[in-house]
Amino acid sequence: MIKNSSPNFRPARRRRPRSGPHFRLAAGALALGTALSVVAAVPPIDPDGIAQLRRKAGEDTIVSLDRATGTISLVRFPRGLKTTGTPSQASSHHKTMAFVEENSEAFGLDAPIEELELLATSTDPFGYSHVRYRQVRDGVPVFASDLRGHFDRSGALVAVSATTVPVGDLDPTAKVAVSRAAAIAVAAVDAGIDRRDVDPILKALEPELVIFRSGLVQGI
Repeated sequence: MIKNSSPNFRPARRRRPRSGPHFRLAAGALALGTALSVVAAVPPIDPDGIAQLRRKAGEDTIVSLDRATGTISLVRFPRGLKTTGTPSQASSHHKTMAFVEENSEAFGLDAPIEELELLATSTDPFGYSHVRYRQVRDGVPVFASDLRGHFDRSGALVAVSATTVPVGDLDPTAKVAVSRAAAIAVAAVDAGIDRRDVDPILKALEPELVIFRSGLVQGI
C-alpha cells in the first residue's frame, strides 16, 4: 500500500542535479510563512525504488510519501524487517543506515553516509529502540529535516519516518551576511506587530545558516 500525505556501506554516489522548487540558504533567527493554497501532491521521486522496496519487504509494507517532495515520509513493516547485509547483532544505527543507503533515491538522498548526521539513540519504556538523524550538506543542516529508525525488542526494523529534501548540487555557501540576515528578520517581524496592543523590543537570536526548502513546512 502506498499512501500520499551494516557496517558495509556502498561508496557515496555522485550527486545529481535535480529539478524542482527553489532552495534558499537562510541565516536568521526565524522563518516566516505565508498562507498558501493547497496544491496537488508531487509524484513519487523514485517509484521504481519504492516498488522494489515493497517486493523485498512484503506486500503488507506501508509506504507514505511527503506531498511536497515525493520522498518517503514513512515506511512501516507490520511484521518487522530483518535488514539485509547487516549482522543481526549490528547496532540500530548501522541497520538504519544500511536500509536508507539501499533505498537512498526514494528518500531523495545522494549519499546518506555524508548527508545524515546522527543525533541520538534511545530505548523507550516498552523496549523499542530508536535512532534519530538530521540531514546536512557539507555541514549545513537542512531546515526541518528529520529521519528516524524504529526497532522492536528483537532488533527488527519496524518503521522509518523521515523528512528529507533532495538538494542536488546546491552550494551551501551563505549569500547574505549574518548581520544583514538578522536585520531582515527583525524588520519582517516588526512590520507585522500591532503596536496598539504591544510595543516590544525586538532582537534577533544568534543566526544559524540552514538550507531552507521553500514550501516544505506547508507541504507544497
